[in-house]
Amino acid sequence: MVTEWTPLIASQKVVRSLVDQARLTSRQYALRESGVGQAAHLIKDAVVGHQDAPYEGYFDPYQDSEEESIISTISVICGRLVVQLKGAVIFCSWVLFLLTVLEPPHWCRDASELQIVIDRRDKSHSEYGDCEILLNAYGTTVDNQDNQQLYPNSGSMLLTIYQSKMIQLICTCFISVYILLEFGDDGLAPPLFFYRGRKRWIHSLQCTVLICLFASVYYGTTIYDPFLRMVVLGSFLRKFQLELWTFMKMVCIYNVCQSTLIMLY
Repeated sequence: MVTEWTPLIASQKVVRSLVDQARLTSRQYALRESGVGQAAHLIKDAVVGHQDAPYEGYFDPYQDSEEESIISTISVICGRLVVQLKGAVIFCSWVLFLLTVLEPPHWCRDASELQIVIDRRDKSHSEYGDCEILLNAYGTTVDNQDNQQLYPNSGSMLLTIYQSKMIQLICTCFISVYILLEFGDDGLAPPLFFYRGRKRWIHSLQCTVLICLFASVYYGTTIYDPFLRMVVLGSFLRKFQLELWTFMKMVCIYNVCQSTLIMLY
């Protein structure tokens, strides 16, 4: 039965490959091959400012289809903005990351159950929550040392809760706009924006984390914000992703080797 269907399966594969080649534009075909054609198209990308232009997984804004001329124009404009705003979006990601050090900590914003807060609540500044009381509290420690900070800290709380929330909202909005520009760069096509592999993982992670950050601003639940901000920053740093992937592979190889040695001995 297998030998009877083998020629049919082979012919189907040949027909499918011919159809795929027929769908390729001159640019996509040139990028598949090595030589002057590929170099010419890549030089054109550098001149017009279009960044990523492989033949697979990205939208081709230079295709000859008249039906997609508007989408191609949007793709070219968004592609140029993506290149120009890359540094700005990384700066916003760093601002979000450093915001954890400069804002009032989550654990002390509402500590109304503590006796020290109940006794000094009239001296509290509402824009810092209860952090103003706890981080400036002095008293006797458990080892009987007088006039010591009860909650030692670096004194780096420079922003109020409202200022921290506004900075996070502005940076998150800017990063979201950048993600939308990347979506436009991919021709407003979800299959290309969430293309399989690294592109799908990064874009899915970024969209999920941004939704969580917007929700934390709206509902005031900031306990996971430091972790979410680190994820946003790491999603834009390719060298960090490469080092992290290398580290994960080393850990996996170490675990495999360790398991093998345990089985042997």
